[in-house]
Amino acid sequence: MADQIIGVHICPHQVRAVALERGPREGRLLLLEEIPADFPDGLHDHADPGPSCNALALALTGFTGALMPPIRNVAVTFDTAFLFLAAIPTEPRSPEPVLHERVAWELKQYFPSVPADQFVTDMHVIANPAAQQYDELLVVAVKRDLTRAVRRALEIHGFALRLVDADHFSTELALKLNYPDTYSRFVALVGIKDQRLDLSLLRNGVIEAYRYYQLSAKTDAIQILGTLSRESPDLASIMVYGPALDNALLIQLRQASTIVVESLNPLRHVGVADTVQLPESSASPPYRFAPAIGVALRRD
Repeated sequence: MADQIIGVHICPHQVRAVALERGPREGRLLLLEEIPADFPDGLHDHADPGPSCNALALALTGFTGALMPPIRNVAVTFDTAFLFLAAIPTEPRSPEPVLHERVAWELKQYFPSVPADQFVTDMHVIANPAAQQYDELLVVAVKRDLTRAVRRALEIHGFALRLVDADHFSTELALKLNYPDTYSRFVALVGIKDQRLDLSLLRNGVIEAYRYYQLSAKTDAIQILGTLSRESPDLASIMVYGPALDNALLIQLRQASTIVVESLNPLRHVGVADTVQLPESSASPPYRFAPAIGVALRRD
């Protein structure tokens, strides 16, 4: 039986929302919209998210007003600016308590005044990346105050927060669902943000490496992808998405790369309802909605 959910991608200065109907095998887009936002610029500067979260919840009330009955379940994915996200070298086959201690130590180095238990943390072991003699621990953490504020604001306005995710990994799900050959190829997934680039390598659908880069200008992204294509000639393609990606930059990325660069289409295998109308305020191409669609399709 199909259910309905709102997928919300929270960025520092904009929110992208989609409403999806999820069937047993695929989804159907009911509505999408860009919503102006004024969240502080990232995790380090996040002090009082209350007003921002309340404004978001009010905007979602208006967003769902076009649907009858309104959808109340919400899945949120945060821009990586709000997250602590890192790949940490670890000893192979380290026991879980040791990994948790390592994560707590890393968080203390970056946030010495914030106890580790004030973060919601997830971790994933990447075994022997690039044939190295160590494992990498992929760590994603977000402050509890932020997730608590989002949940509370949504509940006040009648919504239920069902899931919290990181936008790069929500997009990874959108990639796999819309490009099933990802499970039999070696691909790079690249998220281009205003001042950051997230890059993961997936071999046969399994993450093999993750890196992020600070961008001082868009030309940095061109250089990074050009270098990636030359140093990884066995890549089948480079899939790109993100709020800072536009057609002009996409052309430059393709010119700099020796490997095919594709803009990720999150609606490739997702149906679109006949009633869907792009709002006049939204001139965004589909790849900018990839994280919102990905988190809406996530069921775990």
